[in-house]
Amino acid sequence: MTAPELQEAPTGAVGARRVCIAGAGFARRYARAFHEATASEIAGVCTRTADSAARVVTETGGLSYTDFEAMLATEKPDVVVVATPNRLHHPMTMRALDAGAEVICEKPLALDGTQAREMAARAATLGRRAATSFTWRFLPACASLRSLLAEKRLGAIYQVDVRYHTRGFGAVHGPMRWQYRRSDAGSGALANLGSHAIDLVHWWFGPVERVTALTRTVIGERSGPEGAEPVSVEDVAAAVLRLGDGVPVSLSVGWVSHLTRVGLEVDVHGSEGSAWLRYATDGQPTGTLELAGEADARPVAVELHAAARAWSDLGQACVDGLVAAFLADGTVPGFDDGLRAQCVLDAILEAATSARWVDVSYPEEAGWAA
Repeated sequence: MTAPELQEAPTGAVGARRVCIAGAGFARRYARAFHEATASEIAGVCTRTADSAARVVTETGGLSYTDFEAMLATEKPDVVVVATPNRLHHPMTMRALDAGAEVICEKPLALDGTQAREMAARAATLGRRAATSFTWRFLPACASLRSLLAEKRLGAIYQVDVRYHTRGFGAVHGPMRWQYRRSDAGSGALANLGSHAIDLVHWWFGPVERVTALTRTVIGERSGPEGAEPVSVEDVAAAVLRLGDGVPVSLSVGWVSHLTRVGLEVDVHGSEGSAWLRYATDGQPTGTLELAGEADARPVAVELHAAARAWSDLGQACVDGLVAAFLADGTVPGFDDGLRAQCVLDAILEAATSARWVDVSYPEEAGWAA
């Protein structure tokens, strides 16, 4: 399965969509992707400080802002990217939708299911195109696994294991960041990593019926500008997800691994075969996928067809794929996908708190209502 190609024609073409971006960190990847695409041009970038906004627009063009409302009113964008701390996803997205823009919002879609449902409902009511940034879908190994499953190459699915671990944000015991504060992030490793993993489970296998889980904060405080600051979110989480047909999915996420900067591992076992997916920042940049049937002495590598882009930078390459698909009106993960993932996240957090099984409830806006 070939990933979408990034458009190569000069930027600023007649009729190009005007794009405004909120955020200064990962948002720079969106700025680069839209800047290089034919059908768009950067109109404005809004960050907390003028200096950080100026650094982005120096690379991509557009005007720098520190006031989101002022940027919307002045630039009247066709597309808004919300790549800010999680607590700002809901208010900024709602305002951008009301201003007439299409929206790409970073994951997780919101702090909780209530906010995510409001965002999905507003986009649907207004008829706005809206995407959640589940960029792992654009990793060639992940797309190829979806194709294998769609072709029933593994037969009836018996068991699934998903492990997504990182070395913090560069260092396991790194300094305090907004991701370690519940008020800013909603949850910790579950929001940051688990939202991606849950979306992949949904994309590959469909709805989750029930969950049970355990979470743990293992680094209780981190250094900040004012000294040590308490961490208020989980560092690790282990969950069992039951799919609608009874298939068990074990899910493990955490940001305390010393093995690699980013590592994703997926095992799928079925009646006709097993598949192994691996991605690590120090391994194959497009990931690897192996397949084995009952008669095979050893697994066989699946050939991956990757688009011609700089796969040495996973984050940029996957954002490029999402942006290209969005601009081409292709298939992208929508707000319904973001809401579905949030429903499972909420259920996992409830299960970990109550130490019991919790049913997952998908509202009508998610498209999987009971």
